Amino acid sequence: MLTEREQETALVARVLEDARRGGTGCVVTVSGPLGIGRSALLGALAEAAVLEDGPEAVLVLRAGGVRSERDFALGVLRRMLEPLPDAAVRLPARAETAEGLGDIEAARVRDEVLAHAAGRPLLVLVDDPHWADPWSARWLALLAESTEDCPVVLVVAGRHDRAGAAETGPLARIYARTAHELALRPLTRAGVERVITDCFGEPGDDAFVRSCLAVSHGRPLFLTALVRSQRAAGRRPQSVAAKALRACRPAAVGARAVQALAVECPPVKETAYALAVLGEPAGPGVLTPLTGLTADECTAALAALAAAGLVERGEPAWFAHAAIADAVENSLPASETAERHLRAARVLAEAGRPPEEVARHLLAAENPPTGWAIGLLKAAGRDALQRGDLATARRCLLRALLGATAGGPERAELLVDLATVERSSAPVASLRHLTQALPGLTTRGRRARELAMVPPLALELAPPSLTAYFAAAAVELGADADRDLRLALEARLRYARLGELRPFTETVAEFGRLDPSATPGSPAHRDLAAVLVHAATLAGEDAPRCARIAREVVLGEAPSPADARTAVPLAVRSLLALDLLDQADSWLTSLTVLARRQWGDAAAETQIALAERAYSLARRGWHTEAATLAARTLDRADPAFTAVAVRCCETLALIVAEAVVPDLARRTLSAFRARENALIPAWLGNLVDGVVAASNGDAEVALEHLLDCGREYDLMGWGNPAVLPWRTWAARLHHRLGAEALAHDLIEEEHERAAAWGAPTAHGRALRVWASMTEGPRALDLVREAIAVLDGSFGVLELAKAHILLGRRLAATDRAASAEHLARGEQLAKACGVADVHPHGEAGTGSHPADLTPAETRIARLVLAGQANQRIAEDLEISLRAVEKHLTKVYRKLGIAGRGGLPDVAYLLEPADAG
Repeated sequence: MLTEREQETALVARVLEDARRGGTGCVVTVSGPLGIGRSALLGALAEAAVLEDGPEAVLVLRAGGVRSERDFALGVLRRMLEPLPDAAVRLPARAETAEGLGDIEAARVRDEVLAHAAGRPLLVLVDDPHWADPWSARWLALLAESTEDCPVVLVVAGRHDRAGAAETGPLARIYARTAHELALRPLTRAGVERVITDCFGEPGDDAFVRSCLAVSHGRPLFLTALVRSQRAAGRRPQSVAAKALRACRPAAVGARAVQALAVECPPVKETAYALAVLGEPAGPGVLTPLTGLTADECTAALAALAAAGLVERGEPAWFAHAAIADAVENSLPASETAERHLRAARVLAEAGRPPEEVARHLLAAENPPTGWAIGLLKAAGRDALQRGDLATARRCLLRALLGATAGGPERAELLVDLATVERSSAPVASLRHLTQALPGLTTRGRRARELAMVPPLALELAPPSLTAYFAAAAVELGADADRDLRLALEARLRYARLGELRPFTETVAEFGRLDPSATPGSPAHRDLAAVLVHAATLAGEDAPRCARIAREVVLGEAPSPADARTAVPLAVRSLLALDLLDQADSWLTSLTVLARRQWGDAAAETQIALAERAYSLARRGWHTEAATLAARTLDRADPAFTAVAVRCCETLALIVAEAVVPDLARRTLSAFRARENALIPAWLGNLVDGVVAASNGDAEVALEHLLDCGREYDLMGWGNPAVLPWRTWAARLHHRLGAEALAHDLIEEEHERAAAWGAPTAHGRALRVWASMTEGPRALDLVREAIAVLDGSFGVLELAKAHILLGRRLAATDRAASAEHLARGEQLAKACGVADVHPHGEAGTGSHPADLTPAETRIARLVLAGQANQRIAEDLEISLRAVEKHLTKVYRKLGIAGRGGLPDVAYLLEPADAG
């Protein structure tokens, strides 16, 4: 049922009744803008009329003009007469063009139709008469002139009222006979509410109704398309859907608009196209140079568009709905659209409009920009950067680059701007574009300044060509150059070359010459101090001095979001290696919050902060939280952005190696290694492959990779076990494979290095693992020393493992002390969020460490009884290999080194009711 069209339907019903009684009819015209519901009204009139029955029932004939059939003779008339029997009306075999003959034939067809009606009222409904073929239009004009003598009611629904109708031709003859004009009006708020309720089955709230009224302008076509789209999307008529409502572009609205525009004259079409391409409200002053029309012609064209309902009346002009603007622009060929955008850009630039407004059109043009357009795009890119609109800035600069001369200074400047824009959003591309720009920069000082702006951590795996530029810039500047500029370049060059033994050794030596009492005064000085203390930490040199300088660098100033673009996080890594976790973690937490607030989660700065934070959590022993954060950060980051990829992989490798909650970490590392564009240094690749292989039970492959990692570490001069305890992990694997001498050599060296560095976690870990590979009183001395070193430190998880190891070693001799240490270990582990931990750092199954499977328990008891593996295999009718595999799991779960340790934990193998 139509909404708020009761008066119109009542009027047509009344004139039909007058035709039935008086034998005379009339012409009724229906007008209104696009989407106002003209066709829907005709449909409702036809439906109401055909419901009548009896000898005086109304005969309804209905048809509409179609643009594609305008040249099809008698097309409208043929469709209109389809309901009549074939013998009722005889149409001409062909359309006559002679006016006299045409009128004679038209009168004959009219008379045959009236004869078939046999005195009944005849309701003729015609939609879009402007698309009717000429012969059908002539017939309709003759029928309109006959309404004074015949019971014919002709209802014509077109876009124009009488004032806007053609002055000559058949349509003019029809409108000249108009007796009633129905100018359809937009729906009121009450009508909008009814449509919403009918569509959703529930009323809309105030905000939703107001949005519907504002966006649709009360036009039923617009309104129906909008509310149906929201219902199809599963939304309810509530305020939360208002934003989606405004963004909706119903296809039905756009299609009808393009059809309506097609009937207009060329100046009107040209004005509509110009307005759509311009993409913003405009008046004749802007549209005139775009269209090539005069101001008066533009004004008349806008009036015609408003009369058609395509644009709203008023100044400046804009389309009645955003879907119309989109559809009109999309109806143009792509090449023509691009040319119009270029024309719009030039017009707006000449009018002095802001660069970002002009750039929008240059971005839509297909051809590479030239001259003035390049400069304007560059200016727009810089303005967008100032606004924080990095996406627009990047698009503008990339477009400008298409027209810049290769190797020229203009291209170099654009590449520098592009590198600046991409620093947060695309750090890998930023470095690449800066490297491309450097040869074209005109002065040495300019090259040095741009290099000094590169975030130090972005140079984790700097390409050799870029490292060479840093070295050259440092030499070119000379001793008389700006001190901060020299310090900034030195910091970045030293960090980029930390993986080379000789430069690394020189950097460590330079750290020894630092004055620990001097406060880093400038950001450049702070960067250099952070790099130097990081190098000393990697080398394991002078822990007290490292602590003083790292604290000064990190805590000397309050954290700011820009710190993620500096080398300060390197000094935080030193604090972590020194077990100064509270200071490091507090700073990283603040940095993460600030970076997120400033740039969002996707920015490179935030990803750096998150990666460092994940490592800090892992060092605390909070492996579940660390694995989750590192995995999520690694997944979101560019796999070639090594500042993030390396730190996340280090974190995940540490978690897998400690094997407390390894599943997520192992899966993430395996997936990362499978990515083609993943980029990490060779030592870290071996580390990752080694810990994953160990976690999968392949000890030999794991050991090979870890030893390769260690060799690469030594070749770089990095030997601090507090940074990477690879010797501990390799020693454990040697022990598992039965190479006791090699295992003890490695762990003894690890202990010596860790003790020299002095950080409790590294020192305690080495002692605890050494104890796990040792038998007798010496093992108890080592694990007790580990507990003493770790007690009160941040190595809580290591302390938990040490207590559990000691508890198991005391099981056979001192059950009370054993239970006390086991309980203490479990308590500490739970404080780290770990429900089950083994002293070797190997994962449990989520149950008590001594909770063996029935098969494992049976085999362990047979071993305790003195039976050999071969005899056990024969008695149980299983393979010798199966026995050995079961025993390996038994030893791991019970935390013992082998068969000789079973007597110490024999009580764990007793039945539950054994007392």
